[in-house]
Amino acid sequence: MEYSLLQFKKFKINRGTHKVHIVSGSMEPWIGTNEVITVQIASIDEVSPYDIVVFWENDIFVCHILVSKKENSFQTKALATNKFDDPIDNKYLLGKVISPKFSWWQKVMLRFLT
Repeated sequence: MEYSLLQFKKFKINRGTHKVHIVSGSMEPWIGTNEVITVQIASIDEVSPYDIVVFWENDIFVCHILVSKKENSFQTKALATNKFDDPIDNKYLLGKVISPKFSWWQKVMLRFLT
């Protein structure tokens, strides 16, 4: 599903949680294509490496693993590939995935997969 920049900004202004429809298999097998996830709106200061985050890019919401964060950008990676994404400007972070819930052992596994 496509989202305009205006729609993205409305999501960010309305703090709380939002449902987001996943359009690719980049996070399989943990999050499947066409799955609906719940995202807690968050700033870059409220997320940590190995959190599953959602950001806005090219009119879609992308769900990937947060690998690192810097002063003005953050970097993510899909679970299904070995490629790191290009750095993303912090202003495009929507938030952190809270459902499905990822267990501590899944987060430990992410450290070895990334």
